[in-house]
Amino acid sequence: MKIEISNQNLKGHFNAREYCKENNINITEVTYLICNRNELKSLDLTGLENLEYLTCSDNELKNLDLTGLKNLEEIYCWRNFLENLDVKGLKNLRELWCGCNELESLDLTGLKNLKKLDCGYNELESLNLKDLKKLEFLFCKFNELKNLNTKGLKNLKKLDCNNNELKSLNLAGLKNLKEIYFN
Repeated sequence: MKIEISNQNLKGHFNAREYCKENNINITEVTYLICNRNELKSLDLTGLENLEYLTCSDNELKNLDLTGLKNLEEIYCWRNFLENLDVKGLKNLRELWCGCNELESLDLTGLKNLKKLDCGYNELESLNLKDLKKLEFLFCKFNELKNLNTKGLKNLKKLDCNNNELKSLNLAGLKNLKEIYFN
């Protein structure tokens, strides 16, 4: 089941459980939540344990709590004011698009199925890519990265790390790399 509430001029807080109750939706059947281009400051996603796809871009979110959403496969949370994004335990996550926020750190530990990561246009000073063996696309441009360890990213095909504070970049072992943007 898909909940599509983009461009609804929603303001403040969105509570998934209340929304489902008011609209006679079985919360456990919701697999998609699309709430782009509103003025939401917070999301309460409690009860959406079968959610696979979340897009909440172009809102006013500062924090995004994804606790318990272990079935999430794709997250799009661009253009918010995110300072915190906790994706721990989301072992099914394949795509994370969290660019254009205010993230200073991003812990990707345990995301063994992640294939696409766009965390560009944030304030990241470090990025731990350890254990992301399936990662194919990495866009981390316009951050404050001083180093970027790509060791073990054997499936990486495209890397855009432009406009960071990188002095050097070791690409040894990246046999599948087809495109790179680095300055």
